[in-house]
Amino acid sequence: MKYLLCIAFLSAASLHAQVDFGQMSPNELAQYWLTNDCGVTDDGPAINQFLVAQVEAVEPLLIRAYQDGPGVDQIRQLEEQARMNFSVIQKALESGNDFGLSKEDLELARQQTVDEYVKAEREKFILGYRSQALLGLAAGGGEAGKKLLSEIASQEEQSTLSRTARYGLEKME
Repeated sequence: MKYLLCIAFLSAASLHAQVDFGQMSPNELAQYWLTNDCGVTDDGPAINQFLVAQVEAVEPLLIRAYQDGPGVDQIRQLEEQARMNFSVIQKALESGNDFGLSKEDLELARQQTVDEYVKAEREKFILGYRSQALLGLAAGGGEAGKKLLSEIASQEEQSTLSRTARYGLEKME
């Protein structure tokens, strides 16, 4: 199943048109960064240049995005999409195809409820959004971003966000 989702994502990414970051406002640039995986598409190097050039305007937006996470509307849209995806997955599982999964994994997928699936997708989305904000701060290279990354990286817990912050600091050096 993950293989199919990866193929779908990569196919969509290949259809992605080149974006003119120079025409974007700081808010549009920050939102684009937060909602796209700029490490997978061809936009990575181009958008990084604009994050650096507009760091004073974009940095506070990325800090706020890290602190607040995605907005209520973004989460609602994600939940709606997750419910549709769950329905498609359950129909696929009913087809009898094993999709290369073990019997145990198939049984786990069949037993998962829509609420469990939506909750897991919501949590992944929020974590990804906040992580992307941290990576944007690292790409921009501003002082306030570096300070926040240092604070998060110094936390003793081995959370995804503290690891992301440490990675971002390494990239800044």
